[in-house]
Amino acid sequence: MARSFLNLISVDGRLCRLAEFGFFADAPSFGNGGIVFRAADKYKRFDLDTGAITTVETPRTEKSGTQISSPDGRYTVSLKFGSKITNGRGYALMMLRDNEKITETVLTRFMGSENSIGAEPFSEDSQNIVFFGYPEDELG
Repeated sequence: MARSFLNLISVDGRLCRLAEFGFFADAPSFGNGGIVFRAADKYKRFDLDTGAITTVETPRTEKSGTQISSPDGRYTVSLKFGSKITNGRGYALMMLRDNEKITETVLTRFMGSENSIGAEPFSEDSQNIVFFGYPEDELG
């Protein structure tokens, strides 16, 4: 059984698991008043207030590049893999670059995929990043 963990992490490192799905999902982005993600070649929306999941039209933006900037331009997030990617997954480091302080830190380590973050992973206020992680025991 494929599972996916929808997570939210603040730029100062506070992690919160929002939901656990009993299916594979990826490419989460903030939008449409919630979090839009891909599952089974369809796009779904997770409502942050109710937890309801609905099907939505294809988002206007697809993933573009491996480094994604926050809406205010202060931060850049990227993924680096510390292991070989097997069955689309590997041990990932979420790197956060503070463009004002010119520093880069490891924000979190997790089992991820190249699409663990979507095209717009930052919240509108640039303080939170949404991403998918996966169970280690389902690797390979």
